[in-house]
Amino acid sequence: MNFKQRLDQDLAQWYNLSTLRQESLEFANSFDYNDAAIIDSPGKFEGEPQHTPFYWNMMMNGAHDEVTTIGNEDVYWIFHLNDEDKDIFPELENVGELSIWIDEYGFVYSDLDPNLALLED
Repeated sequence: MNFKQRLDQDLAQWYNLSTLRQESLEFANSFDYNDAAIIDSPGKFEGEPQHTPFYWNMMMNGAHDEVTTIGNEDVYWIFHLNDEDKDIFPELENVGELSIWIDEYGFVYSDLDPNLALLED
């Protein structure tokens, strides 16, 4: 593969990720929020911040960085946050990683800096 082909491939991947980020933000914005920016809409994201459905949608499209399993069943999809993530969600400015997990009832949650939390257990 020559340089131009690689550049075209990299641009296509960037465009797809950027488009996915836009779609994920539109999905996250489709919920009702209270004054504290927590989801009021009933359903699997109720009580979660706006970034939870955003990263759930990213995860469902394979845009997570890692997957880890704790115990026999608990699966966590981990995202390494970058400047673009922090531009979208300024409240994540001091967060290095975020994980998405689903409980046995289908509710979706996010944890900030999941590796730190795992080390503390």
